[in-house]
Amino acid sequence: MITPGTASLLELLAQAVDRDGRVRGLSPERYATTHAAYEAVSDQCGKVLAWLLDEIPTRVERVTDRPVAVLGVGVGDGAVDGPLAARLAADERAVSYHGVEPHRPSLDRFASRLSGLGRPRLNITASAADFGTFTGRGPYDVVHFVHSLYYVADVGGAIDHAMGLLRPGGCLVALTSPREPLSVLASLLAPQTTHPQWFAESVGMELAARDLPTTTTTIDGRLDLSASRADPDGLGEQILDFLIQARSADLSPQVRRLVEAHLDDIAFADEPWVVPHPLTAMVVTAP
Repeated sequence: MITPGTASLLELLAQAVDRDGRVRGLSPERYATTHAAYEAVSDQCGKVLAWLLDEIPTRVERVTDRPVAVLGVGVGDGAVDGPLAARLAADERAVSYHGVEPHRPSLDRFASRLSGLGRPRLNITASAADFGTFTGRGPYDVVHFVHSLYYVADVGGAIDHAMGLLRPGGCLVALTSPREPLSVLASLLAPQTTHPQWFAESVGMELAARDLPTTTTTIDGRLDLSASRADPDGLGEQILDFLIQARSADLSPQVRRLVEAHLDDIAFADEPWVVPHPLTAMVVTAP
């Protein structure tokens, strides 16, 4: 029996979850709502976008005799894809941009956002599908997964599928959270159905197993949880729901206390309401 004197907070949390049972997962609608609230209190999205706008255009700058072909997997409402498509289609460059997203309302917003860019040589298509059932043939110059590999049934299969859709010299871009210090909460609390959520460590292992040379970068973000502490029943509940990928209202008092203790433990020393929100960016060039 692990006692509080010898166990880490995460060990105690795992014990409490095993004892009290898992809670409800997020519906697609709840996921979209809580995602927006979560992104609003993190600076990660802006840093991710800056990284993508620097990285991807350099990967396709030599493509001049045909449209640049991009596949975004799990595009959501296009908050990332809109600026990226606009950058790629600057100077009247021809771009073919395809988005895959299983949540139809989000996919409609993606299509509307990109259509509203006013880029005459930007061709937009979309598929309401999981990537595992996506039958697009490509080839693509870029296939990107921005916070979407967590949800595929088989991360290795998704990587194989993506690599098979790339042109020689094209690039696979995977942006995925490491399991710790923050996403460990989702790994412990989110209801699991047929597979675990895949974090950066699993993605890296699958790439290494395929002997795919990978460039890895850490994007350091910060998540401000002051709203979740000040307003636990409103905006705060939305933020915590997305953080743990489950309905926080269902947590037992003991589990909630341990979650809050872990967040206190990993917070910056001079900012007790702010926690590290890192992201691992991996880029593979297709042979």
